[in-house]
Amino acid sequence: MAMVCLTDFEEYAKAHLSKSTWDYYAAGADECCTRDDNVLAYKRIRLRPRILRDVSVSDTRTTVQGTEISFPVGIAPTAFHCLAWHEGEVATARATEALNTCYITSTYSTCSVEEIVAAAPGGYRWFQLYVYRDRKLSEHIVRRVEGLGYKALVLTVDVPYTGKRRNDIRNQFKLPPHLKVKNFDGVFQQERAGPEEYGIPANTLDPSISWKDVYWLQSITLLPIIIKGILTKEDAELAVEHGVQGIIVSNHGGRQLDGGPASIDALTEIVDTVRGRIEVYMDGGIRTGSDVLKALALGAKCVFIGRPAIWGLAYKGEEGVREVLQILNDEFRLSMALSGCRNLDEINKNLIQCSKVLASGLGSGLFGRLSLRRRNSRSRNSSPQPREAVDAGANVDDGGRLRGGLSRGGSRHRDSPRAQAQDRAPEPPVQQDVRPPYPAPSPLPIPLPSSSSTLPKRPDKSTKPKLPPRPLTKEFIKEEHGSDMLQSLDSFRAGDVLCDVVLVPGNSPDKFPVHRVLMASSSDYFKAMFTGGMREQDMEEIKLHGVTKLGLKNIIDFIYTSKVTLDMGNLQDTLEAANFLQVIPVLRFCNQLLCSEVTIDNCVEVERVAIDLNLEDVQANIGEFVSQNLSSLMESGLHLQLSASTMATALSSNSLKGFSEMELYQIAKEWLDYDAPSRRPSVYTLMRHIRFPLMSPSNLIHISQAEEDGGSPVMRTDAACVNLLLEASNYQMMPYMQPALQSERTQIRSDSTHILALGGVMRQQLVVSRELRLYDEKTGLWVPLSPMEAPRYQHGVALLGGFLFIVGGQSTYDTKGKTAIDSAYRYDPRFDKWHQIASLNEKRTFFHLSALKGKLYAVGGRNASGEIDTVECYNLKKNEWTFVTNMVEPHYGHAGTVHGGLMYISGGITRDTFQKELWSYDPVSDVWTRRADMIDLRGLHCMCTVGDRLYVMGGNHFRGCSDYDDVLSCEYYSPLTDQWTVVAPMPRGQSDVGVTVFNGQVYVVGGYSWNSRCMVDIVQRYDPEKDVWDRVFNVLEPLGGIRACTMTVHLPEWAVDEVEIQEGPLHSSCS
Repeated sequence: MAMVCLTDFEEYAKAHLSKSTWDYYAAGADECCTRDDNVLAYKRIRLRPRILRDVSVSDTRTTVQGTEISFPVGIAPTAFHCLAWHEGEVATARATEALNTCYITSTYSTCSVEEIVAAAPGGYRWFQLYVYRDRKLSEHIVRRVEGLGYKALVLTVDVPYTGKRRNDIRNQFKLPPHLKVKNFDGVFQQERAGPEEYGIPANTLDPSISWKDVYWLQSITLLPIIIKGILTKEDAELAVEHGVQGIIVSNHGGRQLDGGPASIDALTEIVDTVRGRIEVYMDGGIRTGSDVLKALALGAKCVFIGRPAIWGLAYKGEEGVREVLQILNDEFRLSMALSGCRNLDEINKNLIQCSKVLASGLGSGLFGRLSLRRRNSRSRNSSPQPREAVDAGANVDDGGRLRGGLSRGGSRHRDSPRAQAQDRAPEPPVQQDVRPPYPAPSPLPIPLPSSSSTLPKRPDKSTKPKLPPRPLTKEFIKEEHGSDMLQSLDSFRAGDVLCDVVLVPGNSPDKFPVHRVLMASSSDYFKAMFTGGMREQDMEEIKLHGVTKLGLKNIIDFIYTSKVTLDMGNLQDTLEAANFLQVIPVLRFCNQLLCSEVTIDNCVEVERVAIDLNLEDVQANIGEFVSQNLSSLMESGLHLQLSASTMATALSSNSLKGFSEMELYQIAKEWLDYDAPSRRPSVYTLMRHIRFPLMSPSNLIHISQAEEDGGSPVMRTDAACVNLLLEASNYQMMPYMQPALQSERTQIRSDSTHILALGGVMRQQLVVSRELRLYDEKTGLWVPLSPMEAPRYQHGVALLGGFLFIVGGQSTYDTKGKTAIDSAYRYDPRFDKWHQIASLNEKRTFFHLSALKGKLYAVGGRNASGEIDTVECYNLKKNEWTFVTNMVEPHYGHAGTVHGGLMYISGGITRDTFQKELWSYDPVSDVWTRRADMIDLRGLHCMCTVGDRLYVMGGNHFRGCSDYDDVLSCEYYSPLTDQWTVVAPMPRGQSDVGVTVFNGQVYVVGGYSWNSRCMVDIVQRYDPEKDVWDRVFNVLEPLGGIRACTMTVHLPEWAVDEVEIQEGPLHSSCS
C-alpha cells in the first residue's frame, strides 16, 4: 500500500513486527504518560500563518555544527535496528546519506561503526555515547569513531539507570541469539560472570556520572560534544558553562522518567536560557512536517526522529527510511509555504500563537497562573524574613509546604534533589530482572516552619492500635469506578452542581452547564481551549458557533454517559459537532455509520457531507462504493453529480469490473461534458486514471482522430493528457520492454491474487501438460486460463514486472533430460495471452530461473550433452540471452530464490552426487560466493524466500547405491548470520514440485514421491510463524515437474460455467 503519513508506517510496523520487538520499540516508562505527551504536546500549539508572500521557491537547507544538511530533520540514536530489518543500521545510514541529513549512530547498534561507515562513506554522522564505569571502554569507543570520521559526540546523560518499561519486563525482552551489539565485540570478556543485558554486563553504565565527566571527555577528543537529555534551564546554563557545543532537548522518547515534560514543552525555556551561545536541537514526538515547523519556530536548530525511522525500516529497510524522511521533508516544505516562510531564517516565534504563554513554558496555562497568584498573595501577607532564611527556605511557603507552580516547563527546586545528594557515595545496586536497578528517590528538602506559623498538632500515636508485625499489602481495583464517577458527574451536571462553564450552541439560546475538566479530558478542542492560554479558559459562558443544539447535546451526553444514540435524523448534526469539537470516538462511530448507510439513492448527499467536513475515510468509502456500483449509478445518471475526487477514486480502483478502458474513457468524458466550463480543469485528474496503454491501437487512434475532427477537445486542450496518449503509444511500440516500463496505467485492473499451477507430466501415459490454471480460494475450484503454446515440465518460471515468464524444460517425457528445449514465453495476465520471447542459447531442463534487478537468470541444468554449469541472462531491452559467469561446477536438480539483491542456489546434483552447498550470485559484480552448507543433502527440492529467511523443503537423495528416498526435513537459511536452522518436516515427501508463497505461507504443489513411487496431486502448506504443515487441497491430477507461482490475474467470469472447472478434492490415488 502507498504510505501517506508517518502513522501509516507505524501501523505497518505494529502489524508485521513480533510483539516483543514492537513492545520494545514502542515502550515508555511506567504508564507511558511522557511518551504519549511527546506527541500530544504539539496539538496544543497553533501556528500564525502569514499570507500574500511569494513562496514559489523554498529552501530547507540548514547547518548543524558547521555542516550543511538538506533539511532540518535527522535520525536520533535508537538501538537494535536489525530487529526491524536485516540490514539494520547500515540501511539507516544509507538512507540518511541519500537525503543528505544527519544520522546519530547508537552505541547499542547491531551493526558495528565500521560496517556503517563502509556502507555509507559519504554520510554525515554523529555518535551517541554513554559513560561507563570503566572509562577506558568509553575512551576506546571515542577513539574508534573519531578515527572513522564521525563529526560529533552525543553524550546521553539521562540514563544513570534504565527506566522501568513494563512490557519489556513482562516479555523478558532480550536480543535474539543471532544478533548482538557489535560495537562491544570482545570488549567484556573478563566481565561475563555477572548478569547481562543485551549481551552486555548489566552494571556497566555509571550512575555517578557528573559535570566533571564533560571536562574529562573534552580532554580525550577534539570532536564537538553535544549533550542529549537536558530538560531544564538550570542544566542548560551548566552545559554552556562547561563548554559543550550543543544541546539536544530530549526525554529519551519517554522511556526513562514518566511524568517529566514533553520535549517541545521544555524547549522554550532552554532556548531562552542559551540565547544563541550554542546550538539547540530537539527530539521526541515529531510525527508531521508541521511539528518540525513548530519546533524550529520555538528555537530548535534541527530536530531528530527515533521511532518513525524504525517504522520505516520495518516497512522496506533503506527505502522505507528514505520514504519516512521524504514525507517529513515534503510536509515541512508545505507547512513552510502555507505559513508564508521561504527559508529557515523566516521561521521564528512570531509563527506561534499565544507567544506570551509560550515564553513561560508551554505547559503552564491556567494552573501556572493560579499558582503564581497564590504565591504573590502569601508573599504580601507574610512578615519579612532575613536573607539567609529566604535562601534556606526558598522552596517552602509560610505554612511549611513546598511551593512552586504546576508548570510543565518550570523547575520545582533551585537545586534538584539529585544535585543535593550528589556528594554521597552511591549505594551498591541490587539486580532485578538482569537490569540496572531503579534507585530509591533522593529525599526532598525538609520544610522549615516559620516562627509565625502555627502547625496543627499531630495525633498521639501511642493511643493508636499498632499494626501487626507483618503489614498486609493488597491492591484493590473497582472495575465500575470509572462508570460510577461518570454517573455522579452526570447527576452534578443535571443539578448544575460544581459546573464551572456554560456552553451555548451557535443556533440556539439554550445553555448547557458542564465541568471544564471533563470537557478538556474528552475533547481535543476543549483541551486546547482550557489549557492552551486562550481567553475562553477564564470565561464563564462560551458561544460555540460551529455546532447545533442537537449536536452539542449529543456530544455532552456522550462525554458524561459514554453513550450516544444516532439515526439518520441526528447523524449530520452529531457528526458536525464531533468533527468541530474533535471528540474522536464519536467522530469515528459517525464515520462508520455513515459508510454503512450509503446507497445508490443517497451516495451523492453523503459525499457532499463528507467533503464539507473533510471526512477522508467516508470519501474513500464513497469512491469504492461508486467503483462497485458504477453500472447502477449510470442508469440513474447520478454519477454525473459526483465530485471529481470521487470519480477519480472510482476510475483508479482495481475492483472496477465489467468495463473496458475505452468505456471508462467515455464515462470520464461524459462527466466532464456534463458541466464543461467548471469541470474542464479536472480533465487530467480523471484521465490520468484511464489505462490508455491497455487500449487497442485502434482505440487510441479513434480517440486522437475524434479530437482532431472537431469532437469535444477533452484531451487535446491539456498538455498532460496529450502526454498520456504518447505514453500509451510508446508502451505499445516496445513490447519486449513492457515489464520494465510498468506504471499505474499499465497495471492489470484486478484485485484478485491467486496461486497458479502450470505444466507438469501426468502419471497416465506420461503425457506432458500445457495447462495453466488458477486456484480460486473462495470456491475451492481450479479455473483454466489460456494454455501454454507447447506442453512442458521441469521448466523455469519467474515473475517480472507483473508478467509470468516460462523458459526451457522438456516437452516430452525423459528422465535424463535428453529432450530439453530452449524456447521461452511471457504470459500477460491483463489479456490472458502468451507472447514468445528470444530462446535460450543452450537447451536446458532441471535448472533454476530467477528474476533479479530487472533481468532473468537461467542457472545450470541438464540437456542431451549432460550436466551444465553455464548461466544465461535475459536482457529485456535487447530481447536476447547472454552468458555470464559460470557456476563453479555443473549442477542440475538444484533450487534457488532471491533475497537482498542476490540470487541463492542450493543443493542439486553434481556428477551424480547429491549436494548440500549454498551459493550466492551478485549480478552487479558477476561473482559467485560460497555460503554455509545446508544441513541435509538434497536435490529436486524447492526453495523460497519468506521475509529474511530462505527456506528449502523436500526433494530426495540416495538410499544405498542406486535407489532414492524422499527428504522430509526442512530448514531455513539466514543471510544475516550465514546459518541454517531446522524447522518442522514435511508430512509427505515431494520432489520436482511447484512452490509459491501466498499470504505469507508456503505452498508446495504436486511433484513425485519416491517413498510412494508415484506422482502426487497433493498441495501441502507450511506456516512459518507457527512452524506447522497441513494439507490444504489438490491439483486436478498427479503431476511431476509441475511449477507454481502467485500473481494477480483476472478471474474469468465465463469460466465458472465451463466443464473444465473442477474441484480439487482432498484425495490422491497414491495416498
